[in-house]
Amino acid sequence: MEPMQLDLSRPRTIAEWRVQQFVETQDEFAKRLNIAVATLRSWENGRKSPRLRTRRQVSQILGIPLSLISFPEHETKKPQPEKIDALPAVA
Repeated sequence: MEPMQLDLSRPRTIAEWRVQQFVETQDEFAKRLNIAVATLRSWENGRKSPRLRTRRQVSQILGIPLSLISFPEHETKKPQPEKIDALPAVA
């Protein structure tokens, strides 16, 4: 069997790299990162994003440059103004 050639042409998600590199389960990969499986799932589903230190650890374990791992970026939700039903009449 020939070694798998890595496609470094574009960034990929943690899940894509995890499967391409190791064919590990989420449980196995979470153990390597010393995190809860639920945390890994939330990263892979785009609900949360790891901190920079953890991103570096993911990069090191995968053997992939950090710049080629796509992480979800979450914007802080801006507070919505209260709904105004009617404005006072201007005289």
